[in-house]
Amino acid sequence: MAKTPKHFKEIIRNIVGINALADDASAPHIKYLQKVQTAFRSSNVVGIGASYKTTEDKPTDTLSITFYVKKKLPRNRIKSENLLPEMLSSINGRAVFTDVKETGVFHPSDTPLVQERPIESGYSVSNVTGSTGTVGAIVSKAGKSSRYLLSNSHVLANTGLASRGSQILYPGVTDQGNPDTDWVAILDDSVPLTPGDTYVNQVDAALAEVLNSRTGDLRFDIYGTGSPIRFAAPAVGMSVIKRGRTSGETAGQVTDVDFHFSLSYPGVGTCGFAAQALCTPFTEDGDSGSLVVDQNTGNLVGLHFAHSNGGSVFNPIRSVIDALEISFASS
Repeated sequence: MAKTPKHFKEIIRNIVGINALADDASAPHIKYLQKVQTAFRSSNVVGIGASYKTTEDKPTDTLSITFYVKKKLPRNRIKSENLLPEMLSSINGRAVFTDVKETGVFHPSDTPLVQERPIESGYSVSNVTGSTGTVGAIVSKAGKSSRYLLSNSHVLANTGLASRGSQILYPGVTDQGNPDTDWVAILDDSVPLTPGDTYVNQVDAALAEVLNSRTGDLRFDIYGTGSPIRFAAPAVGMSVIKRGRTSGETAGQVTDVDFHFSLSYPGVGTCGFAAQALCTPFTEDGDSGSLVVDQNTGNLVGLHFAHSNGGSVFNPIRSVIDALEISFASS
């Protein structure tokens, strides 16, 4: 499944509140939707998306609206107002099955691949004030001769709390990065995150401008990709790989390409993300900022930023490119 069907998207966006209800929505449908929204907002539900239904621990070929939960509970232990329906329908009456999958609680991935030189994708990096993650790539910006490190906002910019121009260390502070000897870049740009109960965020991404004195240490290769770098949208069933600071070179499989969930950032609050890619678990703390690559084609598909015991999440790469207005450098 390369794209989520239109009526699935409609149902998901109605439940999370992105879409306003159509003027011709009937009173019973509105009441029904409000009941589903109440169940979705219960403390045990962490996200919603579209994936293939699992029955008796075996995957099926039935696409379903999937509710992701901290812990899967028997129905007799769930309050009636928090029971999730076994089927849902769009405003025009198209019915779809639902599924419930346990993922645990998602959190930003930040705790090795450590080196001082060369500066390259897959290795430890951090803001001098923040947590340690992974360099995604060396990139460029139109009209600029500088080169930039791409990673997550919560890695390079302390989720927007760090000052523009603040020091970026390679390796990161968790890996004994020293501001006097390991200063390689300065924070240049960070995509703002909007906290609250709306699902409006698309990427957790930031850039750091490499110091002129360190450009000779840059290596532009990205694990798993070819040359020139090609891009693709993630698809359900896609086998993906990444190289990250903590877990190194690992592989997973995309299970949902319209994943909506909330993520808590210290000092910022809870931020709702829309249309993310959810995978089987293949990352650990400290892998944030890793680039995700289609294992079969070598196409670049995403920027990893969050994980739980039940799954890993990445931003689709096109959203990252558009948000930061970057291109991938080869020299």
